[in-house]
Amino acid sequence: MADASTTVSAREPALLGPLRRLKFWVWFKERAQFTDLQVTLFWAGVVGFAAAMASIAFRAATAVVHTLLTRDPEPSMVESFAHLPPLFRILIPAIGGLLAGAILYFGMRWHGEVTTTDYMEAVVLGDGKIGDTIEMPWDTGSMRYNGTYQISATAVSMLNSTAHAVVGDLLINNPPAQPPGASATLDGTVPVLNWTANSEPDLTGYRILRSTSGGAYAPVGTSPGNSFRDTKAPQGKPLKYEIVALRKSPVDANGIASAASLPTGAVVSAPPVTPTVVAPAPVTRGTTGSTSNNAPAQDPSSTFAPTLPFAQAVPTSTATLPDAPAPTTAHAALPAEGGGYAKTTLAHKLPYLATAIFVILVAFLIFQYARRLQKGDA
Repeated sequence: MADASTTVSAREPALLGPLRRLKFWVWFKERAQFTDLQVTLFWAGVVGFAAAMASIAFRAATAVVHTLLTRDPEPSMVESFAHLPPLFRILIPAIGGLLAGAILYFGMRWHGEVTTTDYMEAVVLGDGKIGDTIEMPWDTGSMRYNGTYQISATAVSMLNSTAHAVVGDLLINNPPAQPPGASATLDGTVPVLNWTANSEPDLTGYRILRSTSGGAYAPVGTSPGNSFRDTKAPQGKPLKYEIVALRKSPVDANGIASAASLPTGAVVSAPPVTPTVVAPAPVTRGTTGSTSNNAPAQDPSSTFAPTLPFAQAVPTSTATLPDAPAPTTAHAALPAEGGGYAKTTLAHKLPYLATAIFVILVAFLIFQYARRLQKGDA
């Protein structure tokens, strides 16, 4: 037992070291939350330092080769080639070019068809050519006007020289936005439509569509602004309207249309009908107590409309209907009190006519109020 405890105690210092390092690494990871950009910058620094060291090593290697060939410790590539025979002056650059071409060729076969716009990346990837196509996404919805746009590119070299080229034409044919906030009200019996104007600067106007009694929508007119009065609306029928915005188009002379606005409804009541009052037939007054042509006298109430006033006194003279057939003998005595039937004038009719119009107007306002309450509940 003593030997076992001694062995465990001897292993504890060996285990504490890795545990402490693991604890420190966990603490470091929790507090050092590096972003991708920070990691990229760190490795870029490491690669740059390694490249600088490789450049220094390459220059030192060329100096050693120069010393071996010329036995001159001063590094000079011109002097090195000056000491070479003419044949070697031609062979050495040619062999170097062949080696570089072979590396690029076999590197391209190894990596496949990969192109890049950077020369150094082309060398690293192994394809040995710079990509001749540059793709750039473009949000055409941000263009304010529809039409044909010419796209050109300008290349700028490291020496600040420029070259221009026309890439091609870009056709923009975006539809306008859906007209928002459509509403319908009544100005008497004329529906009045209003909506929020669109923001497109090349808008040509709006087309108004109408549906009668739930039928199909049909054009009823156009408007250059954000309102419209439908003076030809049918009376006494439920109507619904849609508004479509129109915008200039480079491919259609009639323009390009937007999606229709949300339907908005209006109910147009039939206009009030003015009642027509028929005047009574004329009555011929007699001078004696018997009817002329021996015609029987009729009840005065049968000669007048029941809605007209009848407040005058009953005349004593006889009344004869012009078209009534004359019986052979008939006598009827009229009331003894004097006076005759007075003609009904416009002054007698006006109170009743005004009352009828007032009742119709009140009914129309009650119907309109109930309609608005129904729309509010919906």
